[in-house]
Amino acid sequence: MQKIKTLPRIDKYTCKFENPVMEERFMREKWLRLRKAINVSIALFAFIFCVDGIGMYHSLGGFQAALLPFPFFIGGLLLFFRIPKKWKSSYFDVFFAAFLLSYHLFQMFLMYSFPNELAESGMDPKELLGQLPTLLIFIFILMPFNFLLTMILICVTLLSMVEFFMQVEVSNPIEWLFGLILPLVILSYNKYRTEYSARKDFATTVSLDE
Repeated sequence: MQKIKTLPRIDKYTCKFENPVMEERFMREKWLRLRKAINVSIALFAFIFCVDGIGMYHSLGGFQAALLPFPFFIGGLLLFFRIPKKWKSSYFDVFFAAFLLSYHLFQMFLMYSFPNELAESGMDPKELLGQLPTLLIFIFILMPFNFLLTMILICVTLLSMVEFFMQVEVSNPIEWLFGLILPLVILSYNKYRTEYSARKDFATTVSLDE
């Protein structure tokens, strides 16, 4: 019982260890478990960016200067493999989240800059609402981010899409309830509980080993 009382404390708001050394140890252990999956995901995202760039090229009817960032995003993503292991083990989630957020904002820039061209290619703002639960599941469950980083990523992502949401003509509020509100609340709670439990279990294991 004494060991349980002296476990490193977990901040109830950020869901991270208050002790930065303990948090770093937790992230390194997490990296060792997930590094193969993360490396595969990096390569897969690079391929998706290539396909997305080609699709955007055809949607805009040819080359546009706004498409120039695509090769930089792909190259920058692949540079992840060259980052020193010490940095990757401690900040892999920050790098991944910052990169995905930057790419998302770039996509929003293209949508705001070429609304007519993209509308002609079949993009419907209402489709975004239908795709939101999948997007939320992808970020909350599949991405290896901590709770605080996940909430920041979700908030910025949703705020960047406000103008598109305003264009959605929904006659039934239930669509908003099940398309955005309930998935966001349920997945946020599940993410917090999962991250808190993972850190508590890690702290217990470390305490018993010592």
